[in-house]
Amino acid sequence: MKFIPIIKLFFILNIFYYLFKNEYINIKELITIDLSKNFFIIFLTLLLISSTYFLGALRWWLILKSFNYKLNLLYILKITYIGAFFNNVLFGSYGGDLVKGYYIYKSTNNLAKPALTIIIDRLFGLIGLIIIGIISFIFFSNGDFFKYFSINYSLLISSFFILLISIISIILLLKSNLFKKKYLIINYFNSFLSLAKKNILTFISCLILSSIIFTAVHFGTFLVSDIIYDFKIGLEKIYLINSFTTLINTIPITPGGLGLGELAFSKANNFFSQNHDDISNIANVIILYRIINVFACLPGAIIYVLQNKKL
Repeated sequence: MKFIPIIKLFFILNIFYYLFKNEYINIKELITIDLSKNFFIIFLTLLLISSTYFLGALRWWLILKSFNYKLNLLYILKITYIGAFFNNVLFGSYGGDLVKGYYIYKSTNNLAKPALTIIIDRLFGLIGLIIIGIISFIFFSNGDFFKYFSINYSLLISSFFILLISIISIILLLKSNLFKKKYLIINYFNSFLSLAKKNILTFISCLILSSIIFTAVHFGTFLVSDIIYDFKIGLEKIYLINSFTTLINTIPITPGGLGLGELAFSKANNFFSQNHDDISNIANVIILYRIINVFACLPGAIIYVLQNKKL
């Protein structure tokens, strides 16, 4: 176990070696950015990222409220900021969830249900990401969904029916009594569905908040791309490739998805580039976004240091 951090560090170094070697990253380009000229865009991006933390706290607060946990929204916002900070220093994008679970346990003297609300909150986030990704794909492809893929239509239809049958089978399996008590993840899934049944307004509100959050994340990435490429990358394309990047970024391998996000963004850009108009140093967009994001979540570090005992 003690060698895991070394292995992960080796993994990160290899990713960045690949990115530098293939000219996806250019540090000189980053350090020569005119901050005064781009101050407004950087500040607007900072506000957008900060708004996602508030909206995320509001979503989690609504979920907690539906489970009869009457916690102050400001308190939840503080925990959310602390979690956001730890997400950027621990392995993957779920490190902050452990911290949030710890603080919510201190407030409720209960771990099971509060932990369940964190998982449900993550599920809403995933669904929101998928919704925005699908919408982005529709707009980016202009109705021609397969122009970027070499797909045999008979294979596509066969795959669709196999997927449909698989989904139906999984649903029937999840509904069976055999799995409801044996597997904890099934209980999480059932709790997620029960929220829709008992409080449909909260369920819909959480879905809307999730979609708004990722809309803000993708638009913030678009603004960052303007700083480097002067709107050379289209808005709809940013929404599309960043949906994929954000999903990959959640894999708990490197701190905050460091390296994975840059690699995913670069490869997704190449895949969806029309006429192979690849942009050099494309990973600079994600690196610059990460830097702005660090400043956006700094309040979490301050809260953690100054109010740790109070929370």
